[in-house]
Amino acid sequence: MQIIGGKYKRFPLLAPRGLRTRPTSGQLRETVFNICQNKIEGAHFLDLFAGTGAMGLEALSRGAAHATFVENNKEVVHKLKQNITFLKEEIHTTVYSVDVFMALKKLSNQGAQFDIVYVDPPYEKDLGEQTLRFFDTHPLLKEGGILFVEDVFSEIRYDFQTIKLKSERRSGRATLKEYCSARG
Repeated sequence: MQIIGGKYKRFPLLAPRGLRTRPTSGQLRETVFNICQNKIEGAHFLDLFAGTGAMGLEALSRGAAHATFVENNKEVVHKLKQNITFLKEEIHTTVYSVDVFMALKKLSNQGAQFDIVYVDPPYEKDLGEQTLRFFDTHPLLKEGGILFVEDVFSEIRYDFQTIKLKSERRSGRATLKEYCSARG
């Protein structure tokens, strides 16, 4: 796997051996960054269930000001930190090696807000919907921000108040849903 665009294009990303992570396909990454290309420059990017950091590192490669990564698997976090170091992006990154919901609570308590959020939970664990519920009740997504969720979705059974579904695309087994802030 490698970065597909921007100043680090073709940089190979380190990943642990085996199937501990399920990387986002290059095609899906390209789709995401085509959608947010006018918002990426100077953006604060949040990569949840980050794995080796492909999405957040891709964002930095394309001009994001800062990427925050959340991943709780220690072996995977080690590779993520190595990727950050190889790119010399330590000052533009923050890594939380904890459960996503613990990190989200901490970020919310700090008043953090993000321009672009990418959520890629383990499939079929209903974590995509749980994460959306958290964003609906906590103002982590800036007004005008974009929140992407890659998951194997069944129908969402929750009526969101502060985020709204903008688009939905299928890519293989996965569905990519794009949400925007409905605050204001």
